[in-house]
Amino acid sequence: MREDGQIGSVKKTMEILRQISDAEDGVISLKELAERAGVPKSTCVHILNTLCDGGYVQRMTTRGGYALGPMSYYIARNGKYQKRLVRLCHPVMTWLNRQTQQTVILSVLHDSDKYIVHYVSGERSLAQKGSILLGHIFETATGRAMFANLRPEQQKCLLARSGMPDVRQWPEASTPEDMQNTLARIRQQGFAEASTLIGDMVDMGIGGVIHDANGVVGAIGMALRYVPAGESMGERERQNYIQHLMRALREINHRLAFEDMQGASESKGEGFQGISREI
Repeated sequence: MREDGQIGSVKKTMEILRQISDAEDGVISLKELAERAGVPKSTCVHILNTLCDGGYVQRMTTRGGYALGPMSYYIARNGKYQKRLVRLCHPVMTWLNRQTQQTVILSVLHDSDKYIVHYVSGERSLAQKGSILLGHIFETATGRAMFANLRPEQQKCLLARSGMPDVRQWPEASTPEDMQNTLARIRQQGFAEASTLIGDMVDMGIGGVIHDANGVVGAIGMALRYVPAGESMGERERQNYIQHLMRALREINHRLAFEDMQGASESKGEGFQGISREI
């Protein structure tokens, strides 16, 4: 065991499972798996044998390589990750999708990664291999919105793990001074934006944070339609998306606060009435 309390073999096992899950078509060869996981091939074989015996991984005899086994799916049988948050957000996300025709996403944060745990499809489709999409926190609007609203000590810990974003990841926040100015602007306006050049098109998104009494719990965003490189989205259209997003965020935060207060009141044998319904 390492001095920081982490067990090396467990970390290797988790990385192997992650690489198998991310593999194209869900199957990966031993050689490629060892390379991607950064694990010696002999060690990888021993770990895979144990995972296969437990049913967490299976050998694909017809195609060769390895895939996730039934036990990996069995342990996730209780439904969606963050299912309470998904339940509260889904009706509002559906409303936002109908108002804008854009893909609406629900993101959460874990360590330095951002996970899309639920979405409602619009004009843009998301490349989806499973029920959860993984992305870096600095490269997307919802990730930036969550990071901007973390407590300073949380931001410091996250930066210690991931490092500062580079110019490619977040051009407006690649230096400490620029980052502080950018984060302050996001908190002031209530939402974050992100744009990435993909070929001859610009990938655009906006997102805002969901919070409770303990802090950030997630973010709602929209993966907007692609815009040709060299062009920009019309300001009237942009403001329309922002207004609808802000209305959806207010409603979700109202519903989250209401459910928390209702739960607290019930635990004390009290009643609680009323919620500001906007949608």
